[in-house]
Amino acid sequence: MSPPAPGRLDATIVGGGIAALWLLDALDEAGYAACLLEPGALGQGQTLSSQGIIHGGLKYTLRGLFNQSAKAVSAMPGRWRDSLAGTRRPNLRAVTVRSPWTWMWRSESLSSQLAMLGARAGLQTRPMEVSASERPAILAAAPGKVYRVDEPVLDTLSLVQAFRAMHGERMLATGGLDALDICPESDGFRVAFGTGATSQSLSTRAVILAAGAWNEPLRQTCGLSDGVMQRRPLHMTLLRGLLPELHGHCVDGAATRVTITTSTAADGATIWQVGGQLAERGVELSGESLLQRARTELEDSLGLRARGRGLDLGAVQWATYRIDRAERATRAAGRPEDAHVLCDGPPGLITVWPTKLALAPRAAEAVLDALRQAGIGASGPVTMDGIRPSIGLPPWEGIEWRSLP
Repeated sequence: MSPPAPGRLDATIVGGGIAALWLLDALDEAGYAACLLEPGALGQGQTLSSQGIIHGGLKYTLRGLFNQSAKAVSAMPGRWRDSLAGTRRPNLRAVTVRSPWTWMWRSESLSSQLAMLGARAGLQTRPMEVSASERPAILAAAPGKVYRVDEPVLDTLSLVQAFRAMHGERMLATGGLDALDICPESDGFRVAFGTGATSQSLSTRAVILAAGAWNEPLRQTCGLSDGVMQRRPLHMTLLRGLLPELHGHCVDGAATRVTITTSTAADGATIWQVGGQLAERGVELSGESLLQRARTELEDSLGLRARGRGLDLGAVQWATYRIDRAERATRAAGRPEDAHVLCDGPPGLITVWPTKLALAPRAAEAVLDALRQAGIGASGPVTMDGIRPSIGLPPWEGIEWRSLP
């Protein structure tokens, strides 16, 4: 379909991560004339660096409290499973599900035991203790009990590819952040992008900033207030080699000591990505220091020293990378409890932060509500002419690997 007369869009999304992609499908389903503008590559940054776990709130209840964060995310595994099964939009049947569940095991401390008991309360997704014979082999010597948690783990590259296949005709590359200009008009916005022969402009009633860390400079360009976004850094660890499939968390006290997920590199190599408390505390460490600590943490949390056999961490390659979690600012600079939408500029200018991959559906619902409250209705889906954005690369592609002595 061509744009509705006089060639004006209902909404234009700036960004290409999970918040923007899910929102584009939601707008299309609701009948909006909407397009997505990507200044870089689809998924590059937080989405493709995500470990792909669709959290159900369990790790937020380790202190035995069903808090607001847990409430916000508790229904998300079921919501995503509907889409992964193709019974609800967006249809994500093409997405690779690395595992239908995660494993959770605890340290031997009393506080961890109490935390695991408390974490059972108030959730739609609850930990189910498994017998020794049901454990994956890699957790055979793990300290404490092992639980299964019905939180699916997705391959995030296939997730981005699925959205590109569904809505590529509504996506345009801007040629960079500097080549994008958003100007308010009397009843909407004029958005110009590209350079030279590839330059374009469009008229739109609403602009939704859903560009993760780029929301900050985009807001500055639009003359909006500073200080509404925060960045919480992580220093992630990567392993590459003969590694078993593992997706899960080792709980230490009221925190996740390590979170391990498995992916496959473009050349077929197996990748472990290690986050959790290790990645949060690793922000203060050099890459070399983090790798030494990561090796110790993995040996302890997986019981490799006690076992004395099996996985040889000396035979794998290691790397680290840094990534910021761009979020709505909080008073104490802690994790926001939910997805956030902010309407603090001209009518129709909306900023959205999903907070977590799992909360993308809630972010999209909040944006749709904001559009309705602004009186911006739907005039019919569109297709767009122009250069399509490329898909980004996961963090383990093109990184420098090393061996540990």
